[in-house]
Amino acid sequence: RVLSAVISSDAEIIISLSENMLDGIATLLTNYELGDSRENPISATVDEDEQTITLEFAAAFLANRTYTLSILNVEDCIGNSEVDVSIKLVTTEAAVQGDVLINELLFNPKDAGVDFIEVYNKSDKFIELSSLLLARYDNEERKDYKIAGGEGVILYPQQYIAICTDTANTKEQYVTGNLGQVGALPSMSNTEGVVLLLNADNLLLDSVPYSEDQHFELLSDVDGVSLERINFDIGYAEGNWHSASTSVGYATPGYQNSQYRKAMNTAAEMSLQSKILSPDADGYEDVLIVNFTLSSAQQLINGYVYDLSGRMVDHIFNNQYVAQNAVLTWDGIKKNGTKLPVGNYILLLQTIDLDGKSTKKKLAFSVQGIF
Repeated sequence: RVLSAVISSDAEIIISLSENMLDGIATLLTNYELGDSRENPISATVDEDEQTITLEFAAAFLANRTYTLSILNVEDCIGNSEVDVSIKLVTTEAAVQGDVLINELLFNPKDAGVDFIEVYNKSDKFIELSSLLLARYDNEERKDYKIAGGEGVILYPQQYIAICTDTANTKEQYVTGNLGQVGALPSMSNTEGVVLLLNADNLLLDSVPYSEDQHFELLSDVDGVSLERINFDIGYAEGNWHSASTSVGYATPGYQNSQYRKAMNTAAEMSLQSKILSPDADGYEDVLIVNFTLSSAQQLINGYVYDLSGRMVDHIFNNQYVAQNAVLTWDGIKKNGTKLPVGNYILLLQTIDLDGKSTKKKLAFSVQGIF
């Protein structure tokens, strides 16, 4: 049997077998065809000790491409055989900053559960998971480096993978998508910490400080509840993370987050992604999302919520600096720890730039739901 086939260099493929092939078949170049052109290799080298065959092709493989290798006949010396074996292969590229993000964290699992760290490939590259490293940041040091996956595991463009130490356990406790199992993850405190994602050259790809305080305040128990990234397109911001919703069982390992919201394309300097806020952790409009497309970078933001009688009920954004294109979120919980009651409200936003110029805008929204 063919156990695996991987692109090992610019023009080579290594095939791993359960038993060595018959010599006459193993080195027969016409036994191997690549792609729609049915290109044959220019050499086939057998390593009987490793039970591998290395195929060399005349032309280098193109970056970020999928190829199909067809093997017409696989037969060993006692007659075991397979015919017309078809294997998909991809050429991979190194990840750089912005390609792969930490997208979800479970750092306080249920009893007998395990942590997971989910990553998302935001790029159009095929990236080998073993080229990524997970670590933690503690006392101004990077510590506890762990390889994110086994060799040959490919993270496809726009693909999620939740990395854990026991995929069977994770499947028992949640609805799951794409999972990857490793021997160990960086240790994650149940209360707070910083998780790092790096490439093989130790270049930082993403850094996520997390805290138990980031969970939805009215959850009575956060054991087994993951923190999800809301939006891919902004850098780290505490408000860009929220507890996974009740409707998905409090975590979405290996698939799109329950709290995911795509950034709006708008010409307005300040706008609401939705005029509805329903803060009950069910995955429907759990946070109020404010989009900023500002005329200059590094502006100071204040946000005040008023009821329709003109009374200020909360100061939700207090002198927060934002970039030129930014997103701020609010979960509907006032500073005193209570929910904003059902009703209609006005959000007054004030921006102050580095020259002291101030602008104001009022945005209407409503709080809905049964609390």
